[in-house]
Amino acid sequence: MTTNTKNKPAVGYSQLSDKEILDMEHAAGAQHYGRIELIVRKTEGCWLYDDKGNKYFDCLAAYSAANQGHHHPKMVQAVKDAVDGQYGSVISNVVYTDSLAMFLDKVSNLVPQLGTRFGANGNKTLPKNGGVESVETAIKLARGYGYKAKNIPDGKQEIIVAGNNFHGRTITVVSFSSAEKYREGFGPLTPGFINVSYGDTDAVKNAITENTCAIMIEPMQGEGGMYIPKEGFLGECRKLADDNELLLIFDEIQVGLGRTGKMFCFEHENVVPDALILGKAISGGLVPLSVMVTNSKLMDWRDARHLIFWLMKTFPVGRLKWARF
Repeated sequence: MTTNTKNKPAVGYSQLSDKEILDMEHAAGAQHYGRIELIVRKTEGCWLYDDKGNKYFDCLAAYSAANQGHHHPKMVQAVKDAVDGQYGSVISNVVYTDSLAMFLDKVSNLVPQLGTRFGANGNKTLPKNGGVESVETAIKLARGYGYKAKNIPDGKQEIIVAGNNFHGRTITVVSFSSAEKYREGFGPLTPGFINVSYGDTDAVKNAITENTCAIMIEPMQGEGGMYIPKEGFLGECRKLADDNELLLIFDEIQVGLGRTGKMFCFEHENVVPDALILGKAISGGLVPLSVMVTNSKLMDWRDARHLIFWLMKTFPVGRLKWARF
């Protein structure tokens, strides 16, 4: 089927009917889960529009990717400026760019000092594309730390995670999902993760062994609803991590950057992690972008650098993502 984008209607990209769009998606696209048969032709702020101009309040906000609202004027202008100014292309990481340097500086200083037990060294940021890539990076950081700093035999490192988690859909990440539907049929799965009940401090404590290198949790969970742990849970995890020389990693891809009323969800309990994962809202939904931020000492750890750096070198990230929002 040829898509007609000429003589565009007042609302939308094409003149295809709703039925034609549904038929096209069903025939040419993967069908992963049930969807609402609403054809969105335009987005603006908190509103979605159909081909008749009817508007719908968007409570999903693309699972936090559009926290700032769809097509926020400042962000749209930044993308336009990057393309028009010819500084929005993909450039090899063997050279430097001003936009990337400014982005890294802004994010690293937006986040409070992480990993304070490693010293007041400032933070460093490692950007990726989709959020799960930064989760994978945090896993590599934790395993590298366990191997080099705790002398855990390579291949024996364990990370404690929480039940009902959602950290992404790569093979490694679904390996520690507690939802069977995400794991079934995709074996062999990746070992090295200990799943405990969310909010259960005793379960976390009992799961710690000589091979444990990190605790990785969401300060508030967003899988199948919003789940808040009991008061004090994050602080108790912080103490367990400090007492056992573990890394405490918070995944705030869904709940960070203002989603819960504070810039970072962990600020509700004033508990600071050693590493932080952000995504979705960090680019306002206009480009795929995520980051892992950690204490500079951990990021620059000489013997571990190769363990966490590979993904950025695989695909240079375009400067468009560092547009001045």
